[in-house]
This record gives sequence, C-alpha cells and structure tokens, in this order.
Amino acid sequence: RARSEWLRSLGVNQQRMAAVEAIGFVVARAEIDFRLGARLDDLLTVSVKPVEVKRSYLWLEQEARLPDARLCASARIQAACV
Repeated sequence: RARSEWLRSLGVNQQRMAAVEAIGFVVARAEIDFRLGARLDDLLTVSVKPVEVKRSYLWLEQEARLPDARLCASARIQAACV
C-alpha cells in the first residue's frame, strides 16, 4: 500500500494508467531485512524513497517503523513497468 499511496501523492492514477494506457507496475525483485516484529494493530509508518529510475523499472527503498521510530524492516524493491 505504501508504494501505491506514494504514487498517488505524485499524481499517478494507477487505475487510469491500467485502463487507458494498459500500463501497470509489478514487484520484480524484493530484498527485505526484518529487524523487529510488529504486532497486530500496531500503527506502522512506511516510507518510500526512489533511488534509481530507469525507462522500464525503478528501485525503491522502503522502511517500516513503529510509532517510537524503531525500525521493523527495511527493503529494496524493484518495480517493473508492464
């Protein structure tokens, strides 16, 4: 959801892209480091930061944190445009 909300904040309407232009994004690769467990109903803050943008894919760095800022997980995600 964080990646979808990030795209929405940039003005990207993924439903319109899929319907009109037949373009979408899929996770092609994920590298995740789990550090600390979260529990059901924990309110997490998830950040998304683009680190490399190419013509057909992009690399994103993401972090999931607890309200006290402790890091639960960090990830590098490659999203491919299809």
